[in-house]
Amino acid sequence: MTEKALSKLKNHRVSYLNGDAGPLAIGAMLYHAQGAEAKSQDCIDRYVACCYMLFLISSFIIFHFILQIWNKSVV
Repeated sequence: MTEKALSKLKNHRVSYLNGDAGPLAIGAMLYHAQGAEAKSQDCIDRYVACCYMLFLISSFIIFHFILQIWNKSVV
């Protein structure tokens, strides 16, 4: 069941509830409980990459917003 759910991830949604992050976190816990440490670590690595992507996207949005404000104040 875990394999089937994780195989449907699209690697582009970072939302916890309806993106990839939630199933990856749950998959890591389920694999750990089953003793499948390699699969659990893979889920954790993919989860971290997902969170890192969210950080990059939010940083870009904030930087763009600040740049717009700065450009308006200079003109």
